[in-house]
Amino acid sequence: MAELRVDIAGRAYRLGCEDGQEAHLSELAAAVDEEARKISGGSMSVPEGRLLVMCALSLADRLAEVEARLASLEDNGVDGQELADRVQRAAARLTQLAAQ
Repeated sequence: MAELRVDIAGRAYRLGCEDGQEAHLSELAAAVDEEARKISGGSMSVPEGRLLVMCALSLADRLAEVEARLASLEDNGVDGQELADRVQRAAARLTQLAAQ
C-alpha cells in the first residue's frame, strides 16, 4: 500500500492507494482541488465541509452528464467500449504532447 500527500482546497491530506496508483490519485486530487478553487472563487473562506459537498455534487453532475451522453451514443449504435478506447488513446496522446 502506497501513501500519498495531496493538497485540496488549501489543506494537505495523506491518502493510501494501491502501489502504482499514486499518479492517478494525484491527478484526481488535482481535479478536486481545481473544482474547489472554482467553486470558492479562490477564496478559501467557504467552510471546508460545505466546499467539499459542493465539489462532490458538481463532479457527480458532470459524471451524470457524461453517462447520459454515453447512453445516447450507445442508443445510436456507437459502441461504448470502442468510444472509451478512442478517448483513452486521445488522452494519452494529449498527455504526451503536453509533456513535450
